[in-house]
Amino acid sequence: MGSDYPSETWPRISFWLSLLINIAIFFTPLVDRPASRGELILFALPDAVVTLTTLLATYRVADFHQRAMRQQMILGLIVTVAACATLFTLVLMDPHTGHFWGLG
Repeated sequence: MGSDYPSETWPRISFWLSLLINIAIFFTPLVDRPASRGELILFALPDAVVTLTTLLATYRVADFHQRAMRQQMILGLIVTVAACATLFTLVLMDPHTGHFWGLG
């Protein structure tokens, strides 16, 4: 992405923040359990949140079209944060308790 946007700083900031978050994930309980291929995709969700946040922080709004684009990016950020929080909660939940689904 840095080569696609050579004059902008958000791709580099996004990369370094995503790298720090991915390193921090290795110190969570997610690493202590065997992961399926689908659970490995969970590592990309925080990266999407960081990338959208840094893009939003540096996005310049000059007209109505750019304002609409920014609003769509904010909505995408909200949906991504909700999906990330939901999936990480489901993964970190104890599988032996079915109280969450009303099964216990």
